[in-house]
Amino acid sequence: MRSLENYARLTIRISKVKVLRRNHGNGYGYRFLFKCDEIPECGGYGSTVPEARERFQKQAQLWVNLVP
Repeated sequence: MRSLENYARLTIRISKVKVLRRNHGNGYGYRFLFKCDEIPECGGYGSTVPEARERFQKQAQLWVNLVP
């Protein structure tokens, strides 16, 4: 089995992403949350779906770079 260090740009295919809409409860309306089963610690919040997706992608990229 090859070490993951040999791959400069490792990618993970995420089969399913949950998009949750939550009432923020403080007068600002709804917040969206992106979660997945492959990276349970990773989540992206945002006031719009594209904003939440972008934050989720940044968190996932950090997770891929930090996990040995």
